[in-house]
Amino acid sequence: MSGAADIVAKLRGALADAYAGTAQAGGDYNRANKAAIAEDDIERSFRAAASAILAVEHLEEQAKRAARDLRMCLNAMLQDAGCHSTGDANITVSLAKKPAFLSIEDEHRIPRQFFVTLPPQLDKDRLKQALKGGVDVSGASMVTPNEMQLRIAVKAKE
Repeated sequence: MSGAADIVAKLRGALADAYAGTAQAGGDYNRANKAAIAEDDIERSFRAAASAILAVEHLEEQAKRAARDLRMCLNAMLQDAGCHSTGDANITVSLAKKPAFLSIEDEHRIPRQFFVTLPPQLDKDRLKQALKGGVDVSGASMVTPNEMQLRIAVKAKE
């Protein structure tokens, strides 16, 4: 099996597992609800609904973990393949560097001009603009992460 086929197989397997869990919870609820209705036991039906809600909430947590793991996996695979973007009429997937962020190493060393008064507080926006403008500020620097993040955009249907 080629590298691309392996990747597709892994993604399909993870999606199939997520779908199976959702279908199982829905099926369990439907069976319990039908049995409760057949026995004319409304309280049993309520309990079945509550159990289904708890199962779906648990699945939601699992789905979020699976989505995070799939996102990290796809990010790594795109980087390994040297593919920075791909898409079709419905979706675009691309890699982009995370934006620079302000890192405060020692707030006490930052000049007072970057603090707001009453009470003195660091003006991070002003400090960030100064650093971006090339001003050397003791105690702070702009940090640009050397990692890629995955972006997925769903296109609107026409």
